[in-house]
Amino acid sequence: MSAALTRAERETVAVWTEVDEHVRIHSSSPAQIAKLRADDRFREVPGLYADGLTAEFLIPVGDFVLTQGAKRRMSPEERAKRGTSLFQPST
Repeated sequence: MSAALTRAERETVAVWTEVDEHVRIHSSSPAQIAKLRADDRFREVPGLYADGLTAEFLIPVGDFVLTQGAKRRMSPEERAKRGTSLFQPST
């Protein structure tokens, strides 16, 4: 019987080289695994891990953009403007 991993033990890693056709994504994070399974751009490698805690996915290199993993930065002015626009009635 496998014990659940602690938060410190859960990780998600994307690996590829400049000659690879696919990016390999290894994850032991249940939240990330669920997101990857829900997105049809990622193909799960079936039966690779028998522990049920880890999964591996493939995505073509051309469909993977590493920098899209970074959150968007907003200035304090833009953040304030967007916050007030949430309370405006739509027309």
